[in-house]
Formats: sequence, C-alpha cells, structure tokens
Amino acid sequence: MAIRFLVLITATVLAFSKLANAGPSYNYYDEIAQATCTAMNTRAGWVFAVRRKCNSWTLPCQYICSSPSLAAQDPSVSSRGLECFNSLHVYQDRPVLPSDIQSGTNMLGLEVYRYQSCYSGSCGPNYCCCRSK
Repeated sequence: MAIRFLVLITATVLAFSKLANAGPSYNYYDEIAQATCTAMNTRAGWVFAVRRKCNSWTLPCQYICSSPSLAAQDPSVSSRGLECFNSLHVYQDRPVLPSDIQSGTNMLGLEVYRYQSCYSGSCGPNYCCCRSK
C-alpha cells in the first residue's frame, strides 16, 4: 500500500514538473493534493481535494467536507453528500529540483504532511480529503 502511494505521488510529480516550470503563475499544489487524497482513499467513489484556508477561524475538514453546499457543486455527489477521510498540508516554497535526474539525487524536494485526521483546526491542514458517502 505504501509503495503504491509512493509510486502514484512520484508519477504525479514527474507528470506535472514540466507544467510547474512553464511559468511562475502555475500552481501544482492542487494536483499533488488530489493525487495524494485519491491514493489514500480505500473505497470506490469520487474523491476531492478541497482547499482549506490556513487560519485559526477556519472550520476543521470534518465540517467542510460534510457541507451540503460543497456537495452541491458536483452532480456526481450532490444527492449523496461528502465525508472527510483525511487532511493534508502541502507545503509551498519548496526547492525546485533540477530537471536532470542525475544532478537532483539525494535532495529533498516537495513536502506533504498527512494528518490522519479530519479534526485539526487552525493553520494545520490546507487541504481536506473528501469522498462520496
């Protein structure tokens, strides 16, 4: 399971690395979060990585995912609703590794923290992993 997760994340990062270097305005954090949430899901169904504000007033992911207004945004889940199954913090401003695989070895690049919870508040998770009920 852990190897499958690592392979999916690595493939996603490689697939989008060219797009990330296309210009300063491209945001690949959503793709990283979506791929990570999808890989962590253990059931069949729809999966969404939902952005979450990083401040002390933001609701925990448990409440964000279960919001009827969130589910109403997609007809696949509007009648079923959504539930939270995990949360993440995808770190920004990480070093960009060289495109040459040989010169980019033994260097830390992208970083994601997995909370294993939907109840973290304040400036913890910046993505909620939501799935169809």
